[in-house]
Amino acid sequence: MDRTAIIEKLRSDNIEFKRIHDKHQSYERELEGFHNRLHLSTEEEIHAKEIKKNKLMLKDKMEVFISKYRTDS
Repeated sequence: MDRTAIIEKLRSDNIEFKRIHDKHQSYERELEGFHNRLHLSTEEEIHAKEIKKNKLMLKDKMEVFISKYRTDS
């Protein structure tokens, strides 16, 4: 099973994974808004860095779920 299929399976079967994935996607959309701007204020730059850090933590959590799914399947 490929990665995309595993993610979809986990999203439909695991509420915690779905919550993490949805939040990760929310952070992605928020960062896209920053990338479309030429200049960011200092506060926006700090906020963008926090989002990136939080997004990375969520990605790590999702990877644990994906790895476990692959091992168990």
